[in-house]
Amino acid sequence: MAYICMDRGTDKCPCALMEAGQCYTCSMIQTGKCSCSCDWQGVCPYTEYKQRGSSVIEPKETRNFVVAERHDFSPSLSVVTLKVPFAYSIKCREKGAFMMVCKDQWQIPISVMESYTVKEEEGLPEGRIKLAINAAGPKTIGLLKRCSAGSVWNVRGPYFTGLVRKEIYDPKALSIVVAKGIALMPLLNMKQEIGGNLAGFYLDRSKLPEEFENEYLSDLQYEEADLTYRIEETAENIQRSYKFCMESTDRKPNVFLMVSPYFLGRLTELLDIDEREIIAPNHVNMCCSEGICGACSHTDAQGVTVRGCKCFDL
Repeated sequence: MAYICMDRGTDKCPCALMEAGQCYTCSMIQTGKCSCSCDWQGVCPYTEYKQRGSSVIEPKETRNFVVAERHDFSPSLSVVTLKVPFAYSIKCREKGAFMMVCKDQWQIPISVMESYTVKEEEGLPEGRIKLAINAAGPKTIGLLKRCSAGSVWNVRGPYFTGLVRKEIYDPKALSIVVAKGIALMPLLNMKQEIGGNLAGFYLDRSKLPEEFENEYLSDLQYEEADLTYRIEETAENIQRSYKFCMESTDRKPNVFLMVSPYFLGRLTELLDIDEREIIAPNHVNMCCSEGICGACSHTDAQGVTVRGCKCFDL
């Protein structure tokens, strides 16, 4: 299996994996010989590493952002708006963007739900990002416990691996979406891109308060779904929409399964769609997001150890 690091050629490359001799996309580090494809037109990580005096890019620094607003939609779902620099908010519009919020000794990955700019009294633009928090356990409950307008959050990011296979997204194609609960949030950050191109949107509303739907989903037409008791029906609807897209546009649609890993597995089993065509939340790999902690690592059949938070396979 060949792997490509999501951070290759970005301002986060070369990273600590290069220094440790564990970069899984650089053959010079792996074998001492360059065997990279000649069609790669980006920056060579190894050359960049050497030109920097064999030093790596420092990990993302922690920044302090003020909470502009907190809106509780239910006892378990809150949306927090942070004041951020203008350029920072632009970066957060990237597909799969998420933040690592530092609270006490914990790090909490939270997907960017919305990113926009506002003008202050002086006329200079400022950024805002909205993060939806599901108060489900000690981390998120503790994060919200002392959160109010004016309080300060310690944040690292943005990171851009919150969606698996986002690189296959085709902006010219129609999109099919299935969503349930907090997994919906990365999609809302793409709403302007896909809103007018939806061939099918199947929403399980069981965990979303009505007020939240009215505020953030009112401009999207969706059909109600029940993934708990009628998941087969949803799978049939996806297949029907997929066939419609192929027949009407002769182009494969973007298929978003914005659900938990459990429902992702069940839907994938029911669908006659290649798993490599499905874009989904990267729940299990949103750990340290630097490839350092190893919580998302696995070793393949060839003995190559990869970090899921940083790579996709070819």
